[in-house]
Amino acid sequence: PISPAWLPTGPPRDALVVPDSAIVESNGMPLAFIKVGPERFELRELTLGQASAGRWEVLAGIEPGERVVVDGTSPLRAIAGR
Repeated sequence: PISPAWLPTGPPRDALVVPDSAIVESNGMPLAFIKVGPERFELRELTLGQASAGRWEVLAGIEPGERVVVDGTSPLRAIAGR
């Protein structure tokens, strides 16, 4: 049998991307925990673009070089009340 597949079209481009595991949803809004200091994290709203292969393009909310939590978001969600 043939399985459907998503194939990107258009020219390659640079983009800031995060894995699905970094996305925390609250009331339908995509969020992510950003490490802002030793044992300090900030929950930020994201503007997402296209998704491909388990990764999301981030249009706003994270800057290049910032550290995004991709594993262990459950304890942070509990602390943030999300």
